[in-house]
Amino acid sequence: MTDGPISDACRDVLGALSRMRLLLDNEKRLQVDMASHFERAGFAFEREVPIAGGIIDFRFPCGVGIEVKIGGRARAIYDQLEGYSVEPSISHLILATNKAMALPPRIGDKWCTVVNLGGAWL
Repeated sequence: MTDGPISDACRDVLGALSRMRLLLDNEKRLQVDMASHFERAGFAFEREVPIAGGIIDFRFPCGVGIEVKIGGRARAIYDQLEGYSVEPSISHLILATNKAMALPPRIGDKWCTVVNLGGAWL
């Protein structure tokens, strides 16, 4: 699921995210549904957080930042994540998407992971 060092707390976030069965037709509703899943699982997080480079969809105290995308151009998504990569409070960027897209293991000095949101339905 990921390359590089990752804390147990971050691994827990990745695991929970990869198991969520979510409707993928509306990005804003998807974010609300994801937040509900994280809350029920007992995760502490912030939503729509202003950080260096923009506003990230989710930020966790363990250093994980999640950007949710169900559409858009791959280059624009990468550029957005690259902007977030200068944020000191984030050590690992996750792209949560149903879009067929890959990321390098690192953007700047941040580890990166793509979670295919459709995978939980398989």
